[in-house]
Amino acid sequence: MYPTSIGNSSCKILIIGAALFVVQEALEIIKTVNLQDHIEQKPGQLSGGQQQRVAIARAIIKKPKVLLLDEPLSNLDAKLKASTIVEIRNIQKKFGITTIFVTHDQQEALAVSDRIAILNEGNIVQIDAPNELYRNPKTSYVASFIGSPSINLFDCEVKGGQLVGFDLLVGEKLNIKDGMYQIGIRPEAFQINEKSKFEVDVDFSEILGRDILIHAHHNDEKLNIIIRNSNLNQNLERIKFSVKKEEIFVFDLETKVRVDHE
Repeated sequence: MYPTSIGNSSCKILIIGAALFVVQEALEIIKTVNLQDHIEQKPGQLSGGQQQRVAIARAIIKKPKVLLLDEPLSNLDAKLKASTIVEIRNIQKKFGITTIFVTHDQQEALAVSDRIAILNEGNIVQIDAPNELYRNPKTSYVASFIGSPSINLFDCEVKGGQLVGFDLLVGEKLNIKDGMYQIGIRPEAFQINEKSKFEVDVDFSEILGRDILIHAHHNDEKLNIIIRNSNLNQNLERIKFSVKKEEIFVFDLETKVRVDHE
């Protein structure tokens, strides 16, 4: 048996070693959340975004199997929100922690997620990869939730494969039976087409930089249309458009479930 004094010394060395390891690990996490320049400050002295990163660091150091982030960006301004999203993605990839990110902001969901579960009135209506939710929504609720500006949705009669009132918009006939449906067209699906006979009445437009958002109407239906700024070679009062058949979403008017029209 070793003397007590040696045993105590070994114990102290082990404790110091463990403490140094914890400190080193903590410093590594502090660098990961980009707070190394604020290490001497208390959380109350930090900005809202920095405090969010402190909370994430505290959770990560416990090495959880699952990390829950409940509306972590709700109190941040747009610029800070964008930078924090990038940091959250980097943290998640570096530590490989399964992360559940709760948000009502579809842009946040699209930016940070590998898969998204969309809930409506407490029920999961679709779980998919972000782009799959955008391109293949199962319901009009999902279609309207994903995408900005939001998808154009309006009730429309289909007769002989044509959208009544919008029959000049689509060159091909839809392969569905006659009846009333909910039609969805994304703003960017509209293509300027000088040969088209379909025109909209423009109410006003917004310059978004590369793109122009046109607020228009046709047959009392309001439409949001996105076009490239460089593609605009005509006035903004009346513009001719066309939409490809595959860009039309058709939903059952009652259930709001998507209907195949190929």
